[in-house]
Amino acid sequence: AGIMECIFCKIVDGKIPCAKVFESKTVLCFLDINPGNKGHVLVIPKQHHVTMETIPADVAKDIMDAARKLCLALPAVTACDGYNLLMNNGVAAGQEVMHCHLHIMPRFANDDFRFKFMGDTERMYDIIVVLKDSAGFIYSGTLSKMSGKKDPSMCF
Repeated sequence: AGIMECIFCKIVDGKIPCAKVFESKTVLCFLDINPGNKGHVLVIPKQHHVTMETIPADVAKDIMDAARKLCLALPAVTACDGYNLLMNNGVAAGQEVMHCHLHIMPRFANDDFRFKFMGDTERMYDIIVVLKDSAGFIYSGTLSKMSGKKDPSMCF
């Protein structure tokens, strides 16, 4: 779907209603209509961007600033025990609406929502090397700390 069919663009334009919880010049935050838990919020850039890599740095900062404000309020508003921040970029990552959005998911001690991660420490080491080289990450000697061990717990 193009920008004209984008449901989030229609929400930004006021053509589709939403349960708005925060708005700034560049960002809109509203409750997810299919929440994973009570208080599940979406944070979106008002300008259409499909994935994170096309968002200008200042707007990416605005998204995280808005998320931080909401996360500070979540425990008082929802009585949550924690929260997840999640952004799916691309169909392979689970993105269903092709407008970049950050999920803020309140978590409760006994909820049944789970992420499953399966680690491959050798592959993780290779990925760190590539990211460091391609993105210019400052990593405070991560590779020297890992030399010989290749323990991903030492990465960050």
